[in-house]
Amino acid sequence: MRSPSPPLNIPGHVHAGSTLIFRNAPLSVAAAIMRESALSFEQRGEKLWDQESLSDANLAAHCEPHEVFVGELAAETVVAALIQDRDPAIWPDDGTALIILISHPPP
Repeated sequence: MRSPSPPLNIPGHVHAGSTLIFRNAPLSVAAAIMRESALSFEQRGEKLWDQESLSDANLAAHCEPHEVFVGELAAETVVAALIQDRDPAIWPDDGTALIILISHPPP
């Protein structure tokens, strides 16, 4: 059995030495973070996703509430994640997990 990873430290970001903590979150919270990040990338000329694909309704059609998480670092929400055990649109033949992490605020 593998030993647990050490806490994530991001020097110079929020508080060095803080632990990144993931918790289940409402889809609307994660979707808002994803839209904000996508908009920031788009404004820099790097289109990440269409804003419409990140609507609450569209994301709800593709994930379950127990698959939606946010990560907090020093009590600040810094990442959104959709963690799924299956995604037939991407991997139709197996149960490979899909993890989408979006930083907040974007780099």
